[in-house]
Amino acid sequence: MLQCPDITKLLTPDLKRPGESRLIYIDIGHGKYRMGGSALAHVYNQLGEESPDLDEPAFLKNVFNAIQEMISEDLILSGHDRSDGGLITTLLEMAFGGNCGFEVNIEVRTEEISEDMKPQFRDFLTSQKLSVLFSEELGVIFEYITEKEEQIKSKLQKYTIPYQIIGNTTKEPTIKISVNNELIIQEDMRLLRAIWEETSYQIEKLQANPECVEEEWRANLERKGPQYKLTFIPQDTPEHILNKEIKPKIAIIREEGSNGDREMAAAFYQAGFEVWDVMMTDLLEEKVKLDDFKGIAFVGGFSYADVLDSAKGWAGVIRFNRNSMTNLINFMKGVIHLVLESVMGVSLWLFLVGSLGRVLKIDSNHDSYKINLADSNHVF
Repeated sequence: MLQCPDITKLLTPDLKRPGESRLIYIDIGHGKYRMGGSALAHVYNQLGEESPDLDEPAFLKNVFNAIQEMISEDLILSGHDRSDGGLITTLLEMAFGGNCGFEVNIEVRTEEISEDMKPQFRDFLTSQKLSVLFSEELGVIFEYITEKEEQIKSKLQKYTIPYQIIGNTTKEPTIKISVNNELIIQEDMRLLRAIWEETSYQIEKLQANPECVEEEWRANLERKGPQYKLTFIPQDTPEHILNKEIKPKIAIIREEGSNGDREMAAAFYQAGFEVWDVMMTDLLEEKVKLDDFKGIAFVGGFSYADVLDSAKGWAGVIRFNRNSMTNLINFMKGVIHLVLESVMGVSLWLFLVGSLGRVLKIDSNHDSYKINLADSNHVF
């Protein structure tokens, strides 16, 4: 069984320390820039002749092991693979996520540039060195702090891994990409990101209020990363609470496709609850009675393959099944200590409130129960 000894040892692709960090490029394709089947080829209505491939599995294994060691030793900050869209897409996605820019130069021998495209396109491709940027050969880019450069070099040399230090990150949102010291692109990252998001933007205008979508688009041009500020000092739950023989019982309720249930369970466990994993089938088959619990939590996720109105479907499973609805009503009639919903669980609960209110004769005019299901964005 594969294990994850430390869940905090992970990498995400967004650049973390713009203006302070550098970028390393590992070419697992060994200088081959085959363009067959690439996104760029498709744009020009071509397929190419030779597609990227893994020619040396042992080398990939060495790269993987080296990166795992560097992650465990906190040597690298972020990383991203070269795949769909090629190296330029890898770099841009890292900058988009980090809300910053970079300046890089990729060194490549001229003879390594792909020649498997049609002749009329090949000259343009070679002259602009686009295959270097758009080939989808295997590769990795990762970000690191300059102070750790020697340790990283030593680690890569240990595994006999060729690499290039291709450039630096910048706080200014400007993208500069050169190949063999020839400047290929210099552009505002925000403009490139807007182009990258254009398809989603146009689709969203068809799904929601166009005025709200336009407002979101304008705000996103100058978006800032989330700023977290705790108003308290986090502390561990006291031992005498965790060691109690009798703890308040909490039901973590999930459905097919749900996620976040393990994290939700862990959070309640650390807070001193007796945590129960409850599937919807347990309620439908009356294997579990909710009135035995002091609280319930509906988790988020992608129930029913995240189809449209999946939360409404989950609510329907409860609402139109006598066992599950009776189970929930009996819980609501008791002394409720906690009802928590997360992400899709919130939508699920909103769909259930009306039915529960009528059955329990809740005064819907009371401020505590007023819920506005309409929104100006026309999403709900």
